[in-house]
Amino acid sequence: MFRNPFDGAKAKVARGRQHIDELAAAEQQYLESQPLEIELVEQDNGDTFGFATAKNLPALEHAAIVADVVVNYRASLDIAVSQACLVRGQTDKKLLGHTYFAFAGDKKDWHGNLDRRMAGADAVIRGAVESFRPWKDDGNSLLYALSKICATDKHVDLLPVAARPREISIDGMSFEREDGLGCGFQSQVPLWGTANKIHLFTVLAPAKVKIAGPWYLVARIGFGELYALTGQPVIPALHEMGAMCSDIVATIEKAVS
Repeated sequence: MFRNPFDGAKAKVARGRQHIDELAAAEQQYLESQPLEIELVEQDNGDTFGFATAKNLPALEHAAIVADVVVNYRASLDIAVSQACLVRGQTDKKLLGHTYFAFAGDKKDWHGNLDRRMAGADAVIRGAVESFRPWKDDGNSLLYALSKICATDKHVDLLPVAARPREISIDGMSFEREDGLGCGFQSQVPLWGTANKIHLFTVLAPAKVKIAGPWYLVARIGFGELYALTGQPVIPALHEMGAMCSDIVATIEKAVS
């Protein structure tokens, strides 16, 4: 049965989106409110650090699902380029074996390495890929991030995920200063990754702080310490990546049709 040469790439994108549905169901269970433990620690300079300990962090299961999504997306790009080469009449297996959807640090590097990274692709295919600026410096940051995080998952470890607050509630917090002036408060961008306990806020000296409680956290699944995506909510970012990959595959298909 005849199959469109780009069906495989499109199937990879579709499979990635199915994994997002699985992740969304898992996140819905994770979204349940959990108690926070707040610890106040006075520093040598008189400032007070507020540390927050979350009970439940995202599980390895969540990280594995995220990895399944991005690996499918990244594969769709390589498959699209390879199939485009075949459509354009490339039959040299050696050249096809050195043909990928090329990434680079900058535009100059991208052009300089095309004969190694897209050996079997002609100018039409290379031009279609170039239109999406798949390089780091002044390029498509989300597309380049997809390449980087896939390399992390493939060669280093599971992609790190973390608890990214959707809502934090701290009741009964009060501040005071003996001189009656205003109190200084600095908050941190909270992200519970590999550690349950993080530095959440600082109350500046000479102010003192008291917290009666209770306090709780409603968290979403976010990216952990990861190139260009640290702290971002996972599911919206993955949806954006999927739409981008679908557009890239369609553009390459149109260019060679």
